[in-house]
Amino acid sequence: MSWLPGAQQSALGQFLGMIAGFILDPLRRFIPRTGFIDFTPLAGLLLLQAAQVGLQAIARMI
Repeated sequence: MSWLPGAQQSALGQFLGMIAGFILDPLRRFIPRTGFIDFTPLAGLLLLQAAQVGLQAIARMI
């Protein structure tokens, strides 16, 4: 959203920010910032992908 001017202030941008914050804020407590690079979004994506794989495995067992 930072690539589009004014997108973060739109209703859609605020909604997406709220959803991303729900996932990323708890991770930011455990993952320290490394200089200017924030690895929290990468960790969030990996966590969501692991959850998806786990849920798909559970669905196959049913």
